[in-house]
Amino acid sequence: MFSDMDTALAQGPWLAGQEFSLADIAYSPCMVRLEHLGFGERIAQHPRVLGRMQRLFATPGHRTGVEQWFNPRHLEIFSRESPAARERIRLLTSR
Repeated sequence: MFSDMDTALAQGPWLAGQEFSLADIAYSPCMVRLEHLGFGERIAQHPRVLGRMQRLFATPGHRTGVEQWFNPRHLEIFSRESPAARERIRLLTSR
């Protein structure tokens, strides 16, 4: 996914080019979840993806439409399960 996003982002700051679009909104939940599960180091390996994620998370719509709805109990679960999730992904990608 990151490689595909990186390729798309070579054409502009957003997934569909120069303009923020539904494509960016559609991937927002996935990027949030990856961040919550501690995959920041994998995201950081793709600077264009990281930059896009930072731009997305800085938008007023993201802050009011996504961040304010985070459930603290769920964030605790993600934090607790993060090591197991990262290990599972490491095993899947090392085959």
